[in-house]
Amino acid sequence: MKTPADMLTKIKQGGFSLIESVLAIAIVGSAVLTLVGLLPSGLDDLHKSSMKQAEARIIQTVVGDYQMRSWGSAGSNMGLKDREYYFDIRGSMVTKGTLEHSITAKTQMDPQNPSLPGDSTPAKHLRRIKILFSTQIQNPDAFTNADLHHERNIWIANVDQTAF
Repeated sequence: MKTPADMLTKIKQGGFSLIESVLAIAIVGSAVLTLVGLLPSGLDDLHKSSMKQAEARIIQTVVGDYQMRSWGSAGSNMGLKDREYYFDIRGSMVTKGTLEHSITAKTQMDPQNPSLPGDSTPAKHLRRIKILFSTQIQNPDAFTNADLHHERNIWIANVDQTAF
């Protein structure tokens, strides 16, 4: 007949019990479920971040384009007309209708010359531009429906470096 000490030695050599295994699987399972539950939120944040980066590149491209254009005589809007630009998902300019076209940016020039704070006279070398961004490239209502686009207002300056 075996003594209790012999039986305890045999149990210690036998490995994990069923209860220990179930508890370990439950802990691992809950950790995996938590991580899987966080995936949609993380992917949404990643998408928003990439769109903000693309938007910054688009603004930089649009501002550069308007600053390189001829503004005509001081105070006029000769070369500064409303335009549409087409970009891929990273914010690089593409041509309309290509497979990479993911974002459309439409500019709207403010007809009034803005005035600087503290000076009520209109600044003839400044312009305010509204840029509308939409990922609804096939939707004709993309820029008329406020739910389908968002906008940024920027100022651009005509810095003429030839006249001192």
